[in-house]
Amino acid sequence: MKTILKLMCLLLYCNGTLGQNSIKDQVDSIRYLKGDAAFDCNSVIWRIIAKKKEAVPFLIGLIADSTPIPVRYKCKRTNMKVGDMAFYVLDHIISVPEYTVTGEQFDLIIDGCDVGMYEYIDGNRLLFQQLVQEWHMQYKNKLVWQKGARLKSTGCAAIDKITGCYIMVHEVPKPVAEKKTPKQKKK
Repeated sequence: MKTILKLMCLLLYCNGTLGQNSIKDQVDSIRYLKGDAAFDCNSVIWRIIAKKKEAVPFLIGLIADSTPIPVRYKCKRTNMKVGDMAFYVLDHIISVPEYTVTGEQFDLIIDGCDVGMYEYIDGNRLLFQQLVQEWHMQYKNKLVWQKGARLKSTGCAAIDKITGCYIMVHEVPKPVAEKKTPKQKKK
């Protein structure tokens, strides 16, 4: 009887922790991506993106990782680093407002790339991680899922049922009612 009880407790414990560990394990596996396969539809990045907010803390935790990986991305001049790929995935889950986070404008967009963004990350990796973390802590309760937002023209999103991304909802101030001034009578 004790053996059965121990097995049941072990199964319940594994079921309770396995989900969290698998998300962390998936995010950690970014470091093993190679070549063009990193962006294929069967790549782990799409499974991570499909996890939505659950993966965010693990992705932010990797942004500072400067370990090179043999992956080329059209928006970066050199091979990606683990932290670059973590930001790439994060930015597909949450539309990160780069100016709000960094104070730097990346307005020049060529072929879908924010020119200079990955160079900024390379030169400010620890600071960027801290700024993203602070921004996320401040605004995570103001993020809403926006269907169709920032979907790239790829079938990968459809395969993993990724229908949009989180965007920050800005509070719009309520209009102030105009005070009516009494009309003057004509003489």
